[in-house]
Amino acid sequence: MRLLISALLTLVWVGGTASASEEEDFWREMDTKLAAHGPEGLAGETQTLVLGDGLLAVAASDFQYGYLAILDHGKVRWTAHSDPAAPRCWRGAYLRPCLPTQFFSSQLGLLPADSAGAPRFYVVADYYQEAGATRGHEITFWRWKNGKAEAFYDIDFITGGETETQGVKVKGDKVEVTGKGSWQHFSVCGACHGRLIRYDIRVTPNGTEHLGTVILVPELDIVDDLLGGHDELATPEAAAMLKKSWHGNLFADDPVVGDHSVCIAPDDNPALIFRFSKDSTHIVAIEPGNCRR
Repeated sequence: MRLLISALLTLVWVGGTASASEEEDFWREMDTKLAAHGPEGLAGETQTLVLGDGLLAVAASDFQYGYLAILDHGKVRWTAHSDPAAPRCWRGAYLRPCLPTQFFSSQLGLLPADSAGAPRFYVVADYYQEAGATRGHEITFWRWKNGKAEAFYDIDFITGGETETQGVKVKGDKVEVTGKGSWQHFSVCGACHGRLIRYDIRVTPNGTEHLGTVILVPELDIVDDLLGGHDELATPEAAAMLKKSWHGNLFADDPVVGDHSVCIAPDDNPALIFRFSKDSTHIVAIEPGNCRR
């Protein structure tokens, strides 16, 4: 799954114009301003998070480069760009640097402390891209230990369209990361949600535990499989209706999901409503429709 996400992410990067010298100049400027004026002196988007007594995480961006640092009683104790153990995108990946997110309400958040009481937190970042409605992101889990921040988990994900149903939610020791995936036999626009996938991670006292992956609208996967030739997923009449109605490249806006039904309107093909059994495992009927929201 991680390889699949990485492959998808390579499709959404748009080569930036960042250079090593420009990025290093930005980091030096941020180091100087943070040391002299604190987080209030940083330009652009800045967010802070209290980790403990006098301990403050700072994430900032000028919308092209990203910056992550830890202050201890007002003094800069650690910066991601100067730590060779930090994830690459925070310390000089010039075509896709990490930027504290512009698309979600929270860039920084607390996680439960580890078994030794060390504070832990997460950072949600956007990969820099100049254009495109499908966006790449990374969430990284960090531990503050022995005077430095250590990244102990990260996952890439992509999103499209509005972010109310996508992004990161923390519920106690459980972290839910919802992003956009794709189907094999039909596709949707860059600004559409696409195949909504949620990755569930538990933060344990000594690390993380992957709880699994949840497909939020599994009915659409059944439609995709039916398009791939799995006629056993529908009644014979429904399977015949689909073969009769849809042809060629299937590209659509986001499907409209109803009660045990989904409506899909591909370009140059008629809109169809797929009606499912009560347990949503079998297509019992396919009929022409209007995909109104």
